Amino acid sequence: MVKFDHVHLNVHDMDRAIAFYEKLFGVKVQNRYKDRWADLQVGKTVYIGLYRPTFDNENSSYEVGTNVTPVLRTKDIKKEYMRISDLKPKTVSQMQHLNFIRPYDFFMFEDPEGNVWEVAQY
Repeated sequence: MVKFDHVHLNVHDMDRAIAFYEKLFGVKVQNRYKDRWADLQVGKTVYIGLYRPTFDNENSSYEVGTNVTPVLRTKDIKKEYMRISDLKPKTVSQMQHLNFIRPYDFFMFEDPEGNVWEVAQY
């Protein structure tokens, strides 16, 4: 059996990514190795890694911003919408409401590195 451990996001600018995610999650980077890797503990057993693929190979085939869509869950979608908008991400979608299995409110935002996130309340 496996357990979810972490997600790593590919980034272009390590300092910019760290600044954004420290503000988003209200935590400080725990570990950093030059401009190659940094990680932030964002839950009791889950962390987010920031990885700059071109550190090891300038011709890396990794694309930045197109790898996964992590979802953050909140109890107050309107409050988080305002807070994340204030962080000045590249883009923030309008809030949307779905109701097919259960009521599901969400919005998407694009971090400074081009990674797309969803924030949901359900």
